[in-house]
Amino acid sequence: MTLPVNTASSVATSDSRYVAPEEFLEYALARTRWERTSDPDLGLTGLTCPDANDSVVVDSAELDRFRLLPR
Repeated sequence: MTLPVNTASSVATSDSRYVAPEEFLEYALARTRWERTSDPDLGLTGLTCPDANDSVVVDSAELDRFRLLPR
């Protein structure tokens, strides 16, 4: 998936990598310090690692299928 050009929000930048929900959860559970970001307007949930200047995003609807408890 290519991220839209206008995604200069805190969630997704042109340097963000789109990942599958399973890979996103691996990052979320890793010992690396990740900061969670989300953008409901774009339907994206993201993680940013300020130390490594790395960012990953996932489609929020796809990630929701792994949710154990209702919102």
